Amino acid sequence: MLSTTATTTAARYGEMTVYGPFHRLWSSTQSVETMRKVLRSGELWGRAPRYGLSPAVQAYAGRLPDGKQGFEFFAAVPPDRPFGPQSYWRARLDGGVRGDHEWAKLRVVLSRVSQES
Repeated sequence: MLSTTATTTAARYGEMTVYGPFHRLWSSTQSVETMRKVLRSGELWGRAPRYGLSPAVQAYAGRLPDGKQGFEFFAAVPPDRPFGPQSYWRARLDGGVRGDHEWAKLRVVLSRVSQES
């Protein structure tokens, strides 16, 4: 069973707790342009998963495996359930994950990108 870790890092104006690492693998829906948008915005977006009802950002727990293309990141808030290989973040009332009708939007810090550009 995989679990996520919380790390407190010094930020420019204080400290910030981040959770991770998490990763997403390259796929036909994860285009180079999408990767550039994540790098520019610092947000990872997700739609409702297959057979799901509400939008969710999805990722795998743990580091990006060696030899695989994709990206690794830390999140500003913990996933809905912090255990298991698959992690989900859905809109929250506290604003940690914003909901926008068909999208969930999560603030992230990318730590590794292994994807052809």
